[in-house]
Amino acid sequence: MSGPLLEAQAVCVRVGPVRAAEALDFALHPGDRVAVLGRNGVGKSTLLAALAGLHPLAAGALRVLGRPLASWPARELARTRAWLSQHPDDPFAGSALDAVLTGRHPWLGRFDWEGLAEQQLARDALAAMALAGFETRNVQTLSGGERQRVALAAVLAQTPRAYLLDEPLTHLDLASQVRVLAHFRGLAEAGAGVVMVIHDLNLALSWANRLLLLHGDGQWECGSREALARPETLGRALGFPLRAVADGEDAIFVPMHASPAA
Repeated sequence: MSGPLLEAQAVCVRVGPVRAAEALDFALHPGDRVAVLGRNGVGKSTLLAALAGLHPLAAGALRVLGRPLASWPARELARTRAWLSQHPDDPFAGSALDAVLTGRHPWLGRFDWEGLAEQQLARDALAAMALAGFETRNVQTLSGGERQRVALAAVLAQTPRAYLLDEPLTHLDLASQVRVLAHFRGLAEAGAGVVMVIHDLNLALSWANRLLLLHGDGQWECGSREALARPETLGRALGFPLRAVADGEDAIFVPMHASPAA
């Protein structure tokens, strides 16, 4: 299929008084690596949940693989797009392998058990997140970064075509952040589409080929990294003036010594 994996048409997303996006037109294509950037509280997480079909739209329409999102059965949709929330929840003790195997549930029948193939997919996902050997570890005993990588492994085990990831680098050290970004870059190169909410601006720019900037009050900008990676544009989205510093053929963005933007 050459069309979008996910498409938002004139979408309006709101929660309480916050207008995350008004009249958003957005398409996620195979190969896309989209970083969502913006200040705290502008609705990045809400927008991502709405794109996943998990938060109601105030207006507009969503399509997945060309079909209206509302026409997708939940199990079939879960095989096609995955959503990672900010806060993995572990109300009960369980092994890391069992936590990752939850990603296989959309592929199993109501009374099916995970077989050897599913267990191998889960083990491979753990290994991809540098967690080989963690299969029997109790998730409630893991560090924050280890638990985050288990959550990412569960998303990988789901084997969707579109990944919607809300702050997937939370709690991760630098080496793990780079490893996660490299892995999802590889998935995009293999034909997946990936959207990430990321707070580290320069890591986001090193990974993404497209940016979705949320400015607050429903304002947004979406385009290529090259078109939007400008100090004034990024500074407005992040609420602080920035300057670009040459780094070979690229640039890194650092805060200026000034008061935060209004």
